[in-house]
Amino acid sequence: MEKNKYLLLLSSLGVLALLVIAAAQENFGREWRRIQAQGTTEEGRLPVQLRQVVNPALGASDRCVSCHVAMGPGEQGVAGSKLLIAHKPVVHDPAEFGC
Repeated sequence: MEKNKYLLLLSSLGVLALLVIAAAQENFGREWRRIQAQGTTEEGRLPVQLRQVVNPALGASDRCVSCHVAMGPGEQGVAGSKLLIAHKPVVHDPAEFGC
């Protein structure tokens, strides 16, 4: 009976450790966080946050501006990685419709 208690304790601690690692990877290891951390603006470092363009008429949201930050509304002065620079001209306004 004593062995089962230790086995349960060790397996519970192992599962808890795996959950903590998975939560950290999910929240801090995202690629868009690393990309945005490289960016700068005239005011200083680019704030790292999830960005999206919402289009209620289409009932859709597009999160392409999380990596391609310079496509977002009011964020054209971003410098850094190739992904952060301004997008080449397209037919529609990316700030309104996303990709």
